[in-house]
Amino acid sequence: MAVAAAGVLAALTVGVPFLLGGQSYSVLTGSMRPTLEPGALIVTRATAIEDVRVGDVVTFQLRSGEPEVATHRVVGVGESVEGDRLLVTKGDANDVVDAQPVQREQVRGVVIYSLPLLGYVNVWATPAVKSVVIAVLGGASLLYGCVVIVLAERARRRERRGVHVGAAP
Repeated sequence: MAVAAAGVLAALTVGVPFLLGGQSYSVLTGSMRPTLEPGALIVTRATAIEDVRVGDVVTFQLRSGEPEVATHRVVGVGESVEGDRLLVTKGDANDVVDAQPVQREQVRGVVIYSLPLLGYVNVWATPAVKSVVIAVLGGASLLYGCVVIVLAERARRRERRGVHVGAAP
């Protein structure tokens, strides 16, 4: 049962995002309450800035080229002096729009789904921890498979000898 639950969890947090060309992030603040609570795991799909619409929730770099990101709702669209599209964003729980508009190179993607509380696991599970967990789950799965095979073989041998499992002596 635990292996099945871990498999479903892995599919939702790693497999599905990979298949959709997405990236997962953890929500760390309350700026998007009640839509996204702290601790949620969000999955974004890379989206061209031209395809982002008012109302979409986007993940973007706070400063172009740096890893720190935010996830806020697009509340407006504008243009730079050079004619490039800009996104005006605001956290659902915030009273004012973000100080700087989001530029093309800052957009990481549009949120396609979220999973409550799993972001805490994502923050806790550093790459080293994930490697250990995957190794342990893989080993447990192999061990379980071996036990099932051995027990099935024993039952098959008993049946060949005329001893039926569960039969009275």
